[in-house]
Amino acid sequence: MPSKKKSTQSRWQIASLLLATILLLVGVTVALAQEDLPPEKSADSPFHPTFPFLDENGENVLDSGKTVSTMQTCGACHDAEFIETHSYHANAGLDSMVT
Repeated sequence: MPSKKKSTQSRWQIASLLLATILLLVGVTVALAQEDLPPEKSADSPFHPTFPFLDENGENVLDSGKTVSTMQTCGACHDAEFIETHSYHANAGLDSMVT
């Protein structure tokens, strides 16, 4: 059985790693949302263009202070409605729980 000290140390390591990951994701989100240009191929990513994060009204979240709307942000280039209705991840498995 692990000692209480090792268990507490592991919890702090996991919590620290989780916090660092969250801070990194927030930083990346803020950096990407600052772009107010239409999507275009970028030298930064050969896989996906840079784009602003938009709220439900199609405004940059850094300007509006509102939450990100995936339908507005992703829907500018992707069929977001189809993805939402056909994605296990998007509905968190709700379809498999509801009969």
